[in-house]
Amino acid sequence: MKKVFIIILASLLSLSVFVFTACDNNQEVTPLRFVMPDGSTALSVAKLVNDGCTIDGEKVEIEAVTANLIGTEVAGEKADIAIMPTNAAANIINQGGEYKIVATNSFGVLHLVGVGTPETFALNDLLGKVVVSIGQSNTPQFVFEAILEDAAIDIEYGTTAIEGKVVINFVADGSGVIGAMSAGTADFGVIGEPAASVIGSKVNGVTKLFDLQEGYAHAIGVEETGFPQAALVIKTSLLEERPEFVEKLLVALEENIEWVNNDDNKAGLTSLLATIGSVTTFPSTSIAGCNIRLVRANSNKTEMQNYLSSLFGITLGDDAFYVTAD
Repeated sequence: MKKVFIIILASLLSLSVFVFTACDNNQEVTPLRFVMPDGSTALSVAKLVNDGCTIDGEKVEIEAVTANLIGTEVAGEKADIAIMPTNAAANIINQGGEYKIVATNSFGVLHLVGVGTPETFALNDLLGKVVVSIGQSNTPQFVFEAILEDAAIDIEYGTTAIEGKVVINFVADGSGVIGAMSAGTADFGVIGEPAASVIGSKVNGVTKLFDLQEGYAHAIGVEETGFPQAALVIKTSLLEERPEFVEKLLVALEENIEWVNNDDNKAGLTSLLATIGSVTTFPSTSIAGCNIRLVRANSNKTEMQNYLSSLFGITLGDDAFYVTAD
């Protein structure tokens, strides 16, 4: 009898462990994953990170990843929410990706840098010079070329200057621009923020000469300065199942704009964003030039479609956008 009792007791204990374990598993909720490429776009979530990565009390996993991984995160549907280049988002959606574009977060961070002053610089100063540039086959290339074509300036590619033309030499990233200008193999550079604001500390006498966002507006013929370079995308299932949460997320990202541009918060942005994997330095002087805003698809869907069509030849239908209630 004692042996039978021990067996029954062991069975009950085993069952209770199973029951409690099952309850614990049911209570575990995988947090939503929110990713963006490291760099200026990470500023879009600074207040969220400061507030503990929570939205309406719900924990969200936020991570800044290297630029080459953002497409994999979204194409592989690893991310529930992402900020990424608008053209990359459009390509994934056109290929059947289960996401919609919800808003624009970044309106361009590109500058032409070189020795001189912005007050005396003119695009014709680039003739017979080599310009080292980031972004081959992407926004920096297409925006810069649109600006030069609007100014009737001929373009070539390579590393040797050609009289009467602008020669563009593409490099992998901002460090390549800094290296080429330091070595004297390029006269000018196209680089993004926040690096554009600190290049003078790395290359003597070099400063920002020309805002490519303003040049783009003139070339395309629009009044608004800038272009919808980075988009907020969200899984279609999340949009359909949890519209209230999405609205709270959008409100939080809208509140971030004033917070990130507040002088009291700028000094701590580098260390704050390092907690989500960022390795970028954010000088206070660079924040305004990062053009971080939050404009919902309601307001700039047509602008995004024109940007994609004019620069990339991408057509994106209305059903690719998530339009919130007014």
